[in-house]
Amino acid sequence: MGKKNMRVTNRRILLLDDYIIEEMAGIKRVVHQPDKDNNNPVLYPDKPWEGSCVALCSVIYDTEERVFKMWYQTYNPSFTLPYNAMVCYAVSSDGIAWEKPALNFYEYPGVKKNNIVLMHRGGILDCHCVIKDTSEPDSDKRYKMTYYEGYTNDIPKSGIYGACSPDGIYWQSSPHSLVNAGDRNFLAKDVLRNKYVLLTRPGPLGKTSYRTIAKYESDDFVNWSGGEKILSPDKHDPPETQYYGMVSFSYQNYYLGFLELFHITSRKIDTELVFSRDGQRWKRTAKRDSFLPCGAWGEFDYAWAFPANSMPVRCEEELHFWYEGRKSLHWKETPFYPCGAIGRAILRVDGFCSLKAEKEGFFITKPVIIDGDFLVSNVSSENGYLDVAVTTPEGKDIEGFSRNDFDRISEDSTYRKLTWQRSSDVKLLAERPVRIKFFIKNAEIYSLWAGTGLF
Repeated sequence: MGKKNMRVTNRRILLLDDYIIEEMAGIKRVVHQPDKDNNNPVLYPDKPWEGSCVALCSVIYDTEERVFKMWYQTYNPSFTLPYNAMVCYAVSSDGIAWEKPALNFYEYPGVKKNNIVLMHRGGILDCHCVIKDTSEPDSDKRYKMTYYEGYTNDIPKSGIYGACSPDGIYWQSSPHSLVNAGDRNFLAKDVLRNKYVLLTRPGPLGKTSYRTIAKYESDDFVNWSGGEKILSPDKHDPPETQYYGMVSFSYQNYYLGFLELFHITSRKIDTELVFSRDGQRWKRTAKRDSFLPCGAWGEFDYAWAFPANSMPVRCEEELHFWYEGRKSLHWKETPFYPCGAIGRAILRVDGFCSLKAEKEGFFITKPVIIDGDFLVSNVSSENGYLDVAVTTPEGKDIEGFSRNDFDRISEDSTYRKLTWQRSSDVKLLAERPVRIKFFIKNAEIYSLWAGTGLF
């Protein structure tokens, strides 16, 4: 039995690798960095309990309440326990100007009216991650959090703990750790597989100081299994590189990941884009270029730049990211003692990676089935052009779908129907194996998909 042809559906095809591509010439693959907001940092330490550093954060847009919500961590080693690291809460109408509400749950010495929502119960608190679990039937567990609790005198007690909340403000923590691992961790709900996923450093704690990425899974947020490594530094990484942590989220047909790279020699941390089709086997993108680089000397993200412990938020035709930035190098107190804030960055929708050509280049897909009424591309060709032809698997032009029939695209659009002689109708090609050939010059294409009906 022959190999089944891939299908072009309404799930967008990102051009992260050559999975759908048979042949390519004169084209390069480019990783795109999000544009950092000119208003950065958008959240910074300005309260007594925050000291000089606000660090890791989770950000969601609550569609029910129509508000952005952020849970962020304070970090100040000079403060006495348990005030050296706490989880605080903020809200915003636009993701730029943030309000820190007075909640009156925890008392910071001399200050009862504060926005603290979680404090440690006797040791070290670090690296929280928050999700809103809309499929959870128990309203008291609608919000879920994982975070690290460390006990220097009781290592077996240390690990990743869980907490649940009805509103994201009042939290009840688990009495025991979920997994004996950490400290960096990321929590997500894999809606495709209906499982909770936890990414962290492999356990058990105290056995290794070498940082890699491991994956744990759970059906109920209580009982966890797994712990196998899914990413480790390899021979293509620069010397003295470790994987500090990772954020993962589903996006169309993919699992995308932000891999936190710790460069031990420079003591800096930046971010690389990785991807997977099953959440288990991960690939690096293009030439392992930086996705979110550190800022220039003196900027708030000079030493650390890593996205929030949450997926990006789509705002119309943009993806909005919030990220941790620090001036202070890892393990280093000077010239900046732990000094951090939260920034925001923006990327065009699907804009993680593109295929780009200056002089005319082309790429041809493997044989595919077009499962839709029309084809759509996300393309930037205002200074050049995009032409498209549909051929038989043998490469022969299909009548009415040749390059000469195509209505050339010379514009920047995140949603552009492909048309031949002013018609976008490809229903004649239904269930017929075809190849799609793209010609681009001074242009780049980010994604491709099939649409039905009007959209």
